[in-house]
Amino acid sequence: MLCQREPVAGPYFSGGRSATKAKRQLTDDDLMARLSGRDGAALEELYERYKDLVHSAAGRIVRDAHTAEDVSQEVFMRLWCQAEMYRPEKGSFVSWLVTVTHNRALDWVRERRRRFRFETASPEERELEVPAEDSQDPALWVELADLRSRLKGALAQLPRDQRRVIELAYFGELTQRQVSCATRSPVGTVKTRTRLGLLRLRKLL
Repeated sequence: MLCQREPVAGPYFSGGRSATKAKRQLTDDDLMARLSGRDGAALEELYERYKDLVHSAAGRIVRDAHTAEDVSQEVFMRLWCQAEMYRPEKGSFVSWLVTVTHNRALDWVRERRRRFRFETASPEERELEVPAEDSQDPALWVELADLRSRLKGALAQLPRDQRRVIELAYFGELTQRQVSCATRSPVGTVKTRTRLGLLRLRKLL
């Protein structure tokens, strides 16, 4: 259970269609602002806009349609329960949504692996404390943290359109056609923005 409050309308409940039509022209940021005020129709509109994108992003990681659907439901319920976590000044809504989906899908994969290891282990092995799967050499973590910091700073210097397609493609693991759908831009435009953005990143890094 992610939260205690229940939405007044949304993709999992009836109603809200007429109110949604009135919000068709609102931006993603407008809808998120309304979602913070518990506007169920805003959740429904965001769901209609991005349900396919979220399902696709989750499916590329979990490799199972039914699980991807479960992850998608969790992602949109998190929007309802934790809308205030989105900060427009830190990036586009689509990039943030794909990141949330990506992280939740990875959490599911890690949990599935842990479950499998436990179920197939002997009683003796279950009693042993297994070190974290992603534990690393501290020196490596410092190096990776420095690289992430440099990359984040370089991305911040890109034009917004170039930064957005790179975040969706390389961090969200979307295809160029999916990025085209998410940004509502022609595939050719996505390719050009990606190429220019990567050239700029190379110079900055």
